[in-house]
Amino acid sequence: MPPDEDEDPASQPFDARLRGRMRYDYALGSGCLAAVVLARIHATQLGHPLPASLSDAQWRITGRNILWSMPRILLDTLVTGNLARKYHCGNDMLVELFDDSEWAHEATLIAPMVYTVILSTTGMGPGRGLSPTPDQLRLVIGMLRGYVSQHPDTFDVALQVDNAFGRVHSTENDLYQGHHHFLTATKNGVRKPEEEPLKHALQYIGYAFNYSAREKDHMRGGSAFLMHLVKHVCQVLYPREFNLETFPLCFLAKEDEVCLAELLLTQLADSFHTTGGGFNAHPPGLNNTSAEMKDWVKEDWEGFWRDRRETRVGMGFWEQARCEEMDVLERGGMGPSEAASEGSMGTQQAMLSAVQAESKDLENASRDFDREAKQEEEAVVHRLERIAAHEALEGPEYAEVREWMLKRLC
Repeated sequence: MPPDEDEDPASQPFDARLRGRMRYDYALGSGCLAAVVLARIHATQLGHPLPASLSDAQWRITGRNILWSMPRILLDTLVTGNLARKYHCGNDMLVELFDDSEWAHEATLIAPMVYTVILSTTGMGPGRGLSPTPDQLRLVIGMLRGYVSQHPDTFDVALQVDNAFGRVHSTENDLYQGHHHFLTATKNGVRKPEEEPLKHALQYIGYAFNYSAREKDHMRGGSAFLMHLVKHVCQVLYPREFNLETFPLCFLAKEDEVCLAELLLTQLADSFHTTGGGFNAHPPGLNNTSAEMKDWVKEDWEGFWRDRRETRVGMGFWEQARCEEMDVLERGGMGPSEAASEGSMGTQQAMLSAVQAESKDLENASRDFDREAKQEEEAVVHRLERIAAHEALEGPEYAEVREWMLKRLC
């Protein structure tokens, strides 16, 4: 049930079913900032704790920078379609991005980032990268229900599911003891043509400190149990037709982006399992332990994130997105022209219109924040130049000011 109207939504347990879906595609028409503000409203309604831990300004500026760092075609496809399908259909921009670019190279390094894993068709022909059809999913869901029932009548099918890829070796005795492989670690619109693949990808959004290692872990079935359970069921019903494919979505440049990035992109991708959009079964943004880098010394930690920021700026996507956003705001945005409702949310037109109306004010606030940081940086650099001109660089005052500068800029 939805929370009581008089209660603070942030005090409620996280529940991705509350309020249905948000129309982030409409919000992006008014710019990334509008989508970020809508995501804060959405996350608060879901009872996620992150909005309560960040001020409005922190949420907006951090979220805006995350989305600006993504190539726009990547962001738009994540929200509205199937990244695997578009890539395998030969979209020039995506092929260049993932096959041979600085972006693709970054994914091979130690680079904190958010990625997606998509369930899509295999093969080399024109049918590659498609989502399952509703008819196929109906059979998948039927088999899933039998599997989770743990009834002896379903054990034959359950053994096929557990052992579908040969990495798991479940036996009938395991099942009689209640040890189903995918259950032992857990406690708990307009109709589309039934033969047509879903337009939107069924996907999982996750965070990785080391993308290459995380990708291998996923391919071994080492995490995201729901995604792998569905993959195994698909293998039983449609042998070798479906597999999982991973794509890097955005590279992070500050430690405080990590939790928000995973939550924000999960919302935009509609990959919560409770809405039927994907395989994220746990609240995103709450278990990113590698982001803390507790075993790193301070100098290495600061240098690492400084390098990440330089890489983001060097790729050029952030500056391009900033210019495009300012152009949208100057034109007054492209607000929704009709009600944006789905599920239990009711109309979102008024909400999105309000978001668009305040976008300019928010962007002005962001510019003021950036301007103050720039002025502060210039003042520090000026002071350093004066010190360097009159004292030895190794002097204590120089070291003190340099340390202060690095704290402020990092």
